[in-house]
This record gives sequence, structure tokens and C-alpha cells, in this order.
Amino acid sequence: MAGLVPAIHAFFVAKAWMPGIKPGMTDPARPSKWSISMPWFRNHYFCESCGATWAAEWSDIVYDDCPFCGAKHTMPYKSDDRTVIVAREGDSFVVLRSPETAAHDPDYEELGSFPSREAAAAFLAGRAP
Repeated sequence: MAGLVPAIHAFFVAKAWMPGIKPGMTDPARPSKWSISMPWFRNHYFCESCGATWAAEWSDIVYDDCPFCGAKHTMPYKSDDRTVIVAREGDSFVVLRSPETAAHDPDYEELGSFPSREAAAAFLAGRAP
């Protein structure tokens, strides 16, 4: 079905490096588990042809075809960065990251488990390369 298969990107490099969001994360001489990841986005769409709305997860902010009427090249009106997320698992909160090997789905890796959402957020705020 059109629009339901996420984009696939293949990188053929010995070492990958992507800019980080914190100082020190962008030093390619100091690669870490934080500096190499596959971006992952939940894109939200509105079809101007039929008025439908939908969300789809992709490794980029991309155009999509309407799954309801087939209208082509709909640009997302909103995108949520889901490369690093905090998810509740039972009584704890787990920090997950989409690794560089992700292709068809985020294939999240666990970076840490915490007793509260605040502790997980503090971990993300203070993470060091």
C-alpha cells in the first residue's frame, strides 16, 4: 500500500558521525553511543483532497501519499523527533535510542532504566559523550 512503508536508507561507511544536540557530542574524535543514531520521526499529515489525517513513522521528515484517497506528496504539518524517547515499562521509565542500524523501524536500544520520568529526563539532560 502506498504510504505505509517507511523510507529505507543505507549508509556504507566505516564510521558514521552525526551532529549531536549537546556540546561535546559533535566531536568525531570521541564517538560514543550518543553520537551515532538513526533519526526517527512520527510525522502527522492532513490531506487537503479528502480531509483525512494520519500519522506515520519514518527515518526522515518526508512527503507521504494519503492512505485514504491516494493523493500524492502530502507534506507533514507536524513532526515529532522520536530518535531518543522515554517509555514507561512497568514501574520504571526506560530511555531508548534508535541506533544507526535502524532501517524499517526504529529498532530501539535501551540506554538506561530509571525509577521516575524525572530521573530519566535528568539522565538525558546530563548525558555525557
